[in-house]
Amino acid sequence: MKQILVTGATGNVGEYVTRHLKARSYPFKAAVTDVDRAIAKMGPTYPFVAFDFENPATYAEALRDVDRLFLVRPPHLGNPKKEMFPFLEAAFEAGVKHVVFLSLIGAQSNNLSPHRKIEKFLEKKGVPYTFLRASFFMQNLTTTHKSEIEEGELFIPAGNGLTSFIDARDIAEVATVTLINPGHEFKAYDLTGPEALAYQQVADVLTRTLGRKIQHIDPSIPEWIKHWRARGASWDYIMVLTAIYTTARLGFAGRVSEDLQKVLGRPAVPFERFAAEHRNVWAIKQPASPSAAL
Repeated sequence: MKQILVTGATGNVGEYVTRHLKARSYPFKAAVTDVDRAIAKMGPTYPFVAFDFENPATYAEALRDVDRLFLVRPPHLGNPKKEMFPFLEAAFEAGVKHVVFLSLIGAQSNNLSPHRKIEKFLEKKGVPYTFLRASFFMQNLTTTHKSEIEEGELFIPAGNGLTSFIDARDIAEVATVTLINPGHEFKAYDLTGPEALAYQQVADVLTRTLGRKIQHIDPSIPEWIKHWRARGASWDYIMVLTAIYTTARLGFAGRVSEDLQKVLGRPAVPFERFAAEHRNVWAIKQPASPSAAL
């Protein structure tokens, strides 16, 4: 039986895709740039294979006996033609017959985005594809904005714009279903949560969940840039985040889709449930009490 190759196998979505496939005993390979680090994170029972989009020497082993591909664009690769298309050409030559691509909601309307460039490449090739156009991950609040929330703030320049946040676990389940079941070829799914929230509403949910005040602060762009530069972020990273939140501020991130429910037969996870399940991630570590013996 042919296998599925999962790129980004330890990432926000890819990790859950690999876990779904393993739970189903479905044959797959988990492509990672550092096998030892992947084992340290997820354990030794996953079929990790060393892979790097920018290193053609890693292609052959990763693609051996593979006929389906879960494709994730690494955030640092901004030039798909140079950095990803050579791998995709190799994948098609090796016999890949279906690509499930983790894209971005609204990509079809943004020809300059790397996601749309990849979509257009796959469309032109004519190999069966499924585009998962995902909204903003809830998990970004447990990673990118974790320290801010621990400090009692949600420092995001999105104004009152709405965002249809989605749980990455939901995306992964849709990816798994579209990889292993027929009927999803040449389709694009807009994947969102069940509601659109302003960041003040997100802060209010976190306040109730954590039992302490979380305040949304809507900084100016210069204040926002200064904030992230002080934290050591690169200009490229800051510009990507700024573009994302500007999209929300302008009202383009709030559309709610029912595509996920059509694929999975259930509604998407609401943010309130996600927050409750992840409350310990934002817990403030208390300093150790002085020893009574001192």
